[in-house]
Amino acid sequence: HPTATHRPALRFLTGVYKLLAELIQQQAMHRELIVIGENDRKPHDLLKAKVQERHDPACDGCSNCWPGKFGAENTAKKLVGFLCRPVGWSFPPGDAKDARAWLNELPSEAA
Repeated sequence: HPTATHRPALRFLTGVYKLLAELIQQQAMHRELIVIGENDRKPHDLLKAKVQERHDPACDGCSNCWPGKFGAENTAKKLVGFLCRPVGWSFPPGDAKDARAWLNELPSEAA
């Protein structure tokens, strides 16, 4: 069974990563760790005008155009630093926007 937790969108509070690492150390150090990012990419033309001015249309995922990818990658990197072990990241499978949508799509006996 997977062990799961949620990283709030508080990217400026580095203490959140330390607390998350401590929780993992207590509960899941023997498990594979994968951070699930929100599949929330925004097309360049839908970004705010001020952001569009300084944003590269070919960007592969920054905090402006793809905050879910940016946050998942950043969280995984920070956890590697705290835990000194591999931490992967991924998006939920299929067309699910986030982990909640993915879990809601599963049959009730699988969730």
